[in-house]
Amino acid sequence: MDNAAIEKDKASYRKTDVFVESNVDDTLILMHLEDSKFLTLEKSARRIWELLDENPTVSEICDKLTDEFNVEGSTCRDQTSEFLESLAARGLVERCT
Repeated sequence: MDNAAIEKDKASYRKTDVFVESNVDDTLILMHLEDSKFLTLEKSARRIWELLDENPTVSEICDKLTDEFNVEGSTCRDQTSEFLESLAARGLVERCT
């Protein structure tokens, strides 16, 4: 694993306070309070969001996701990091480390 991958693994994120969320069946709906845009989360995306309550690292998230969703570790790390960065770009999460 190269240095960039190791840094991604150790990165942790936390939710910001600029959203409200609502459950509809198996879908979690987030509404950004500043721009009123909606985001729907299902399956693994929803699970990542739920795990953010524990302030985990990407590695800790993937430890759980690889078991729960039967996904390979490197694929999980890449996709989880990408997803978290997309949430950060929307202001829904912020990187802690």
